[in-house]
Order: sequence, then structure tokens, then C-alpha cells
Amino acid sequence: MSNYSVEKYSPDNYDEWQDFVRMSVNGTLFHEQKFLSYHEEGKFEDCSLMIYKKGELIALFPAAVLQRGEKRVLKSHPGTSYGGAIFSTLAKLKEVMAVQSAIEEYAKANGISRVEFRQAPKIFVEMPFDQLDFALVQLGYEREDQELSTCYPLLEYRDIPIEDMVKLFENDGRNKVRKNVRKAIRAGLEFRELDNSEIEKYYEILLDNLVRHDAKPAHSLADVQKLKELYPERVRLYGVFIDGDMAAGYLIFNINSIGWHVFYGSMNYFRIIHATKSPS
Repeated sequence: MSNYSVEKYSPDNYDEWQDFVRMSVNGTLFHEQKFLSYHEEGKFEDCSLMIYKKGELIALFPAAVLQRGEKRVLKSHPGTSYGGAIFSTLAKLKEVMAVQSAIEEYAKANGISRVEFRQAPKIFVEMPFDQLDFALVQLGYEREDQELSTCYPLLEYRDIPIEDMVKLFENDGRNKVRKNVRKAIRAGLEFRELDNSEIEKYYEILLDNLVRHDAKPAHSLADVQKLKELYPERVRLYGVFIDGDMAAGYLIFNINSIGWHVFYGSMNYFRIIHATKSPS
């Protein structure tokens, strides 16, 4: 392990960190320091790590230290949806295992007794990269929970008018989709991107939806506004309107060059049901 060294991130490393995320095989928006920095100072005990091999940066691990009773836990950054170590496209299995071991050694040396992280769904990986999964099993990591992610290819729908898009559903068994799209068109629903003045209305709908499930959003209104300010092209808000009134909204993140992540989809159910009700 003498060839590997671990350094804690500092603002002086900002450009080096950002450049590596862009060139990595499994980096996402949630790994960027630009994203992590939107959290108010002092909210987390940041412990993001940079791993070098013979002086060359080969991996990043955005993380924070959490206190659980008397134990300290190094967790992939709690201010993100997912994280874990990210690597260059040329990373070999031996290096991946060495990086994870180096992170563990750093944790032990700093009084940390546990390492936790949630990897990004594989749909966001730039190219096949199973080295990390294999390394984690070999190093004795345990899976605490597992969630299902779904995705849908969108390239085939690019630049297709909505009327023609409906025809794509004619003969593939998705009659319900076709029916709902046609009902929405007949009802005069308008779908468009929101401007900054409409973010508060979207957030009201989001809160109303979460109350039904006795839940709270992970992001405050100020958080959403700040993220939109930081990433005007990669954080997008869309709404569905009925007679000029917002009835539903969606917050979508451009995770990387591979895909988009729908973070919050919310709707005023009563408006939607009323507007799309079939005429008697």
C-alpha cells in the first residue's frame, strides 16, 4: 500500500476534483464539489477523500463523518442521493481493491469504525465497470439494503412532435399510455419548463404530496433555488398546467452524459383527475 496515499479534500483541490469527475467512468453530478458545496457550511463534517497512486489521482470518495452514539461513521456524502468511490476509465481491479483498502486504512487511522456508501445505478456508468462490485465482495462488504431503479431510453423520441409520438404506442401493447396521452391532449394540458418565479408554486405542490405520505422533502425550497442557480442547464423544472394553473411538477437532474434523474415528481391529484375525466 506504500504506493497509495489518501488526502482529505480542501478547496485548493477544487479544479482537480471537478476535472476528475468529468473524466471518470462512474462519476455523476452528485460527486461534484460544485454540487456538494450548495449545502450550508457546517451542516456536515465533510471528509471527502482523494486517493493517489505514486502521486497521480486515481479515485475520489465524497463523504462525511457521522456520529452514531460513540461510533464515528464515514458515509458517502449524506447530502447526495448516491455516492461511493469513482475511478478513471482505465482503473484495474487491483487498483480498485487497493483504493477501497486505502479508504479503510484512512478511516481506522482517524478513529472511524465503519464505512458506508450507496453506489449510483449502473445506468449512469459510462462503460461496463464491474470491478468495484467484485472488489467489495472480496473485501467483505455487506449489502445493507437494495432499491430498484428503472430507466427508459429517450433518444428515439428526440425531435418527434407529440402527435406522431402517440403513434409509436399503437402496436406495442401500451394502449393505456396511448389512451392517457390522447386524453391529456383533448383536455388541453400544457407541459412546459418552469421559470424561476414558478419554483415556489411547484414546491407547494411537492409539500402537499409528501404530507399524504407523512414525509418531508430532502431539499428545502432554498436548496432547490440554489441548485437551479448553480446548474441552470442541468437542474430543470417542468410543470403541467390546466387553464394556466400548475397541476403537476417535476424536478429533473442531468446526472452525466448518460442520463437524467427524475428527483421529485408531484401533482395536484384532484386537478389532474378532473381535467382528464372522459366526457359522459
